[in-house]
Amino acid sequence: MKKHFVIIILLLAAIGGYGQTAGVRRVLNENTVVVDSAGKKYAYADWKKMTGSGDYTLRLKEPIIDGKPNSDPNAEFTLVPFTAEMKAKQKSRMGPPPASPFFTTGEKIEPFRVKDIKGNKIDTKDWAGKTVVLNFWFIDCAPCRQEMPELNKIVAKYAGNPNVIFIGVALDEQYEVKDFTKKTPFDYHLVGEGRQYAQMFGIKSYPTNVVVDKEGNVLFHATGYSLNTADWVEKSIAKSEAAKPTVQ
Repeated sequence: MKKHFVIIILLLAAIGGYGQTAGVRRVLNENTVVVDSAGKKYAYADWKKMTGSGDYTLRLKEPIIDGKPNSDPNAEFTLVPFTAEMKAKQKSRMGPPPASPFFTTGEKIEPFRVKDIKGNKIDTKDWAGKTVVLNFWFIDCAPCRQEMPELNKIVAKYAGNPNVIFIGVALDEQYEVKDFTKKTPFDYHLVGEGRQYAQMFGIKSYPTNVVVDKEGNVLFHATGYSLNTADWVEKSIAKSEAAKPTVQ
């Protein structure tokens, strides 16, 4: 329960705060009253799932009372569809997502050999001159699942480019990853039982996204869910692909 509560707080903070008005910091939990525009009341589990999907957000039902900002810490919230236009507006106000504490921009990453859940091998030599996109995740990680559709769009964009490799390293067993992706597609080369690779970099928080340029250097890295993480992954891939190889 605590883990999911933290996820919701982080998500709502990422999309514009989680009930902060006139210095009042509201805690959203099982006791928070959430209704839709028609007045229908939602159970905690339902509105949590809906906001966790990234398709809805919460707004104060009465932001202004008697001409003043609503300072009631127990104020009601309205469930509002989080439209593409709203997301675009929010993204336009955001800077880059927070950098991961597990990597340093510009550091060299040594290639590692993996075999995905379909039996395809990615050897260390396959990294040479390629842009490598890494995602470290696990099945029960709600933010990990949330960003997958956006990351899949990037994979589709580069489907015809053999010079960009996408590797998703999951902590879960291979059979668990296979079962999971039957209902929730994730189009990276998926590697199961990947805890050893996460430990190699000291990764302890998820999801962690990394883009390694054609020279083998970390170009972008971020941990946690943010509305614009996928945008920065895509920008970093484009930057790596546009760069000319360094003359040795």
